[in-house]
Amino acid sequence: MSGITDLQFPAMWERVRQSLFVIPGVCIVVGIGLAELTVRLDRAGAGSWLPDSYETTSEDARAVLSAIATGTITMVTLVLTLTLVAIQLASGQLSPRTIINFLGDRFQQATVGVVIGTATLSLFALRALGAVSSSSVRPPDLTVLAAVIAAVASLMMLVISVDRTARRLAVGNLLHDVAEETAQLVEERYGRSEPSAVAEQPGRLLPGSPGPDAEDVTRVRSKRSGWVQYIDEEALLERLPEGAGVEILTPVGSFVFEEMEVVRIHTADVEDATSAAVGQAIIVGDGRTMQQDVSFGLTRLTDIGLRALSPGTNDPNTAREVVLRVAQVVLRLQEVVLDASTVEIDGRTVVRYGAPTHDLFARDAFDQLRRGAAEDVATLLTMQRALRRVIDETNDRSLPGGTSELERQEELVLAQLRDLDQDLDDRRSSSLR
Repeated sequence: MSGITDLQFPAMWERVRQSLFVIPGVCIVVGIGLAELTVRLDRAGAGSWLPDSYETTSEDARAVLSAIATGTITMVTLVLTLTLVAIQLASGQLSPRTIINFLGDRFQQATVGVVIGTATLSLFALRALGAVSSSSVRPPDLTVLAAVIAAVASLMMLVISVDRTARRLAVGNLLHDVAEETAQLVEERYGRSEPSAVAEQPGRLLPGSPGPDAEDVTRVRSKRSGWVQYIDEEALLERLPEGAGVEILTPVGSFVFEEMEVVRIHTADVEDATSAAVGQAIIVGDGRTMQQDVSFGLTRLTDIGLRALSPGTNDPNTAREVVLRVAQVVLRLQEVVLDASTVEIDGRTVVRYGAPTHDLFARDAFDQLRRGAAEDVATLLTMQRALRRVIDETNDRSLPGGTSELERQEELVLAQLRDLDQDLDDRRSSSLR
């Protein structure tokens, strides 16, 4: 694989993970291969070891395979319809950003694949049986047995898929899935970091400055507009000589425009191929993903909470559960050491502009929800208690995360609660006059 292909692999893998085509496509190939294999084995007499109850004739085999093929093709329509209905309900009632939870569901993809693979197995087995006269063909016992087993597996997976989809549409289960996915991403990105491994190196590269010699700076620009989905720092640094410096101007989760400057390389004589490879390390796509973007996980949770607090939905209980799940993720963030804004890795200096901090995550988590719950006492009370718990846990356990923004959010929530109490007292006073 070439260097550029290596750098694009994370983006390709994310598309594969969210695709409803890849696993079913593999299952189609498997179905074709299994049909050819079982037919050949039957012709060679390999099915003679089966019990007498499994024996069949070519005519009966055609009838069974035809029924399986017809039924499984109908099942494919049903499974895809269920998936689309679930996506429509989730995006309409909760948040359009929950679509990836259903598109990326491996079990749903596997269900579609098994059903399509079973239909493919039956169709190709029918073709093979129909190509030869029944008098010259041994009983297709293995072929029919394989098709029946695949059909039974398809039926079982269909029932499980319906049950699974119905359960996942429950807001509590969906919030649990999003929160756990976000917490897992926090662990993957920051959980292995230690304070000694990310030492600040101020002064090596000045923020906003092209460096002491502008001729020694290579500016890498984005080839398209979109969201920064993934930054492969390791691959980026491998393409730079020792002693070089690099400024990453656009953090994961930010939006960039075409020809916008995304990276500055501080070293002399950077080849065009090196500059292009560095640019390929910044993966830009049409939407945000959960590859490295922890803030996107918080955004998905707050989206559901804001929709629940809207006048059209008016579901404060869901909003309260969102607040608790958000607090769960924030507490996990408080336990880890985040990326430093300036680090030195293998003799190369990296400056990360807009590197997230604990305060930034806390503001992203609670600020919009707090504003959206301005008139909802129950949600504000839940938020105040959740904030206090996170603050107390951070202090009691001496966690790496700071509490300044959490405390500020708590003060703002308490101020909103006092305003609501005062407004209620004023209304009571006016009604007594």
